Amino acid sequence: MSRTNFPLSSRPAPAFSFALVASLLLCVHLKMNRPMLLLERFFPGWAWIEIAALAFYAAWITPKMLDPERASRTGRRTMSRDLASFMTEAAFE
Repeated sequence: MSRTNFPLSSRPAPAFSFALVASLLLCVHLKMNRPMLLLERFFPGWAWIEIAALAFYAAWITPKMLDPERASRTGRRTMSRDLASFMTEAAFE
């Protein structure tokens, strides 16, 4: 199923995902006293790059997760990547 065949209601989904992830990470970054984002811990001032990268990733993965034919495979890959990222971050604590 190509991206243009999605119902009209799902077309703004990547933009919504981008805005949601960016705003939540921005709140975490601005409200916490100690750095909570991994890139900010090692390179002070680089949290903005990590926020943008994760928001773009959310916008990129959203249409793939909304496609019923690819959602299962994409979900497994996404969860594996997220788990690896979480474990890497936990190892640095």
